[in-house]
Amino acid sequence: MKDGFRSTGFRCKGCGYLTSHTREKCPFCSNEFEQIDDAVEMAIRKVLTNGGEVEILHDNLQLDKAGKIGALLRY
Repeated sequence: MKDGFRSTGFRCKGCGYLTSHTREKCPFCSNEFEQIDDAVEMAIRKVLTNGGEVEILHDNLQLDKAGKIGALLRY
């Protein structure tokens, strides 16, 4: 994540799924979404709560081009 990056987003009222895109219904539980002011902060909290790590990057042009936030997912 780029240092200082903030963005609005949408959170499912049922399961808490986060997205940056407007949706009518959640694809996982079919509940409605609510707009949240800082989806980045909410995503960081979810990562840390689930035992993940967050790394803040400074002056990374590739990350800027990719949307200022990214993730490596492992299952």
